[in-house]
Amino acid sequence: MTAPKTEGHISLNDLQQLVIGFLLESRFDRTVGCFAQRKTLAAETFNASDKSGMEMVTLVNSGIRYIMSLKNIPMEQFPKNCEELVSMLCEHRILEEYYEFSLVTDRSFEAVNLHSIQVEREISVFNHYHECIDEHSKSTKRLSTVAPRLVTVRERSVVRLDCTPCPNPRSTNPRRFWFYRLWMQEDLIDVPLASSSFDESGFLLIENFILLITEADKEKHNGEYVCTDIYGHPLSTYYLDIIPAVSVEMTSSVEIVEVEAQEYTLEDENVLITYQWGSWTACNRCFLGERRRYAYCVLKPSTNASAPVRNRRVANLLRLFPEGVPCYSSWVPPEMRLRPEVARPIKIASHFCMIDCPTEPPERNITEGNIDGSEKVVERLKRGFISRDDELPPRPPRVFRQVHHVEDGGAITLYCPHGNEEVYWQKEDTYLPTPVLGKYANGRIYYTREGHMVFASTLGSDSGFYSCWRFDNVLLLSARLHVEDPRTDMAIRAAIISGGGVVFLTFTCIIACSYIRARPMKTN
Repeated sequence: MTAPKTEGHISLNDLQQLVIGFLLESRFDRTVGCFAQRKTLAAETFNASDKSGMEMVTLVNSGIRYIMSLKNIPMEQFPKNCEELVSMLCEHRILEEYYEFSLVTDRSFEAVNLHSIQVEREISVFNHYHECIDEHSKSTKRLSTVAPRLVTVRERSVVRLDCTPCPNPRSTNPRRFWFYRLWMQEDLIDVPLASSSFDESGFLLIENFILLITEADKEKHNGEYVCTDIYGHPLSTYYLDIIPAVSVEMTSSVEIVEVEAQEYTLEDENVLITYQWGSWTACNRCFLGERRRYAYCVLKPSTNASAPVRNRRVANLLRLFPEGVPCYSSWVPPEMRLRPEVARPIKIASHFCMIDCPTEPPERNITEGNIDGSEKVVERLKRGFISRDDELPPRPPRVFRQVHHVEDGGAITLYCPHGNEEVYWQKEDTYLPTPVLGKYANGRIYYTREGHMVFASTLGSDSGFYSCWRFDNVLLLSARLHVEDPRTDMAIRAAIISGGGVVFLTFTCIIACSYIRARPMKTN
């Protein structure tokens, strides 16, 4: 593991990634010794055999918080590898030479708060909002109107269409209406909205009049979608392009700068091929979670405005969709789509993050005043309990339960009904961050930006119990996935048929023999 490649100073986030990566890669006993709060404590705990598992976990957590409380570290003094990091942390040279930190107490630990859940979510939502405003303002200036968008998705995936192109997170929208038209139809008709996410129509309307297609099907959903206000004025137009498969590739956050620079111009077509990176998602899990960032390959007009796009079909596409055309869209001519410069996968970058978990109400006493001015305790509340006079907390959300059967090699998306909250997934009791999926499935399984779990191709080992959890460890969905092997089913059916045939012949012989023996014998 090497230090992040940045100039000047290393940010708190980069330091956090290095420390967490070091924790995941190093031996536990050495980690405890090097991330203890003080020199003396480090010396005492360097031999981890004297400490219990819970004590070691506490020391590691304190060490992480202590390191993350640093603001910046000069680049030239940053450790170049894990061994140097171990040495510097054990000797506390970082703290002694560059920071005026004294003895760290539990109270000061509480003061060094990481980003809260609310701040994380606000930052992520508004970053996405401002990026959307910036991108749409460019196309609106060019066309003097809101341009349609080409949305290309994999079959059986979850599609999200915003009615307002860039909805303001702080405002509520008035009544909106959705219409759609399949490509083989002529007229726009009302979208048949479902009452739940499991309706056969596949259309679901959620907050702010966002239209969800819970399982995209080419026959049912490929077409044009228009959202209008109460007067019938169109607010947004989408052309939905559903394709059989999408290639996905995991990448590390330190490679983003390199990927962002991967622009290529097809000189013979005068078309620019580039990656568009979105903003980081909010941290999806309290304590140790992850943020994700997505990059999509798009085709745009070349920066050489004097030379027109030579392919007439591509030129028309770029005029119709000024924000760009996805490289993997079926609207792109096949001869161009298959070129190695164009056939680029979707990039998913992730890094670990840490945010405080919500705490339960502490132990407290409920008192009442007496006539003489004194107070008496009328109720003693344990940790996590509320008083009979307090307002009841909100009820936990409904837990959706599903059972899915899919053939070996088939595709499926597990949809988590979470609204706009950040979520994480588990298989059985194991947390599944993106790096784990990357090593386990190599792009075969991944998460969408909205937090849904996509199986591009299933294997028998994928069978199991999956659960979707809100960032604060509240269960939202439980799903049992059965991956069925057709060869196994055929073998079972063949065995049943052959076994049934044997049983049938056996009973036939028994009945025939019984009949023959029961017949009276003829006498001469």
